Amino acid sequence: MKTTIWKVTAETTSNRNTKAVAQVLKIILKEAKNIGFIHTIIESKRGENKESYESVLFLLKGKSIQEFCDSWQGKIRWTETVKYLDQIKAEHSTIRVAIQSYQEQELQPKDIRFESMKSAGKGGQHVNKVNTAVRLIHLPTGISVQSSQERSQLRNKNRAMEKLQVKLLEWEQSQLGQMLFESETFETENFKRSLQAVRRKAPPPRKSRNATSRQQAKKELNNELKNW
Repeated sequence: MKTTIWKVTAETTSNRNTKAVAQVLKIILKEAKNIGFIHTIIESKRGENKESYESVLFLLKGKSIQEFCDSWQGKIRWTETVKYLDQIKAEHSTIRVAIQSYQEQELQPKDIRFESMKSAGKGGQHVNKVNTAVRLIHLPTGISVQSSQERSQLRNKNRAMEKLQVKLLEWEQSQLGQMLFESETFETENFKRSLQAVRRKAPPPRKSRNATSRQQAKKELNNELKNW
């Protein structure tokens, strides 16, 4: 089973582009799940809105994964057609998908401090009652990661270990003057995929004639009182 690191990034931090990252990410993960690949979100940077991302870093594992990676790596053109009344407007966004192979590092147990804590948020009866959340601290570098998404402490520990692996890889490359995906190049004109979606914008609610008449009568009355 091969593991790869993916980074999905908006070309700009505009609201339209960050929303497109979230939509493209959903498609990638859905296709990966249908094939049988396993993903782990390592890090995500939220956009201005709730369902938007400036960038997302995640691991993707699976057999014969290279063909899937090749089909996505590069620039993605996202087109959202907005329909409003009798008008149609196309909004274009550009998303960058960078992928690198990943080799797990051998970590020494003596170099890692394990801490458990109570989870916060949704998750059923175990949340805030038992210590299911996990924090791992790499003592030589001081790098710390935590995981609280899972309801099992063991699964959170495994997820945190994967996050720590990636963080250590980033740290080692930064010491060498390199960063993950720094060498990735993207063609200016060529897009690996062009994806489309349609969004219908609801028209504003119409005011009834009675409501309009009442507002007009109230306005006229106020004007008369001012002049009185």
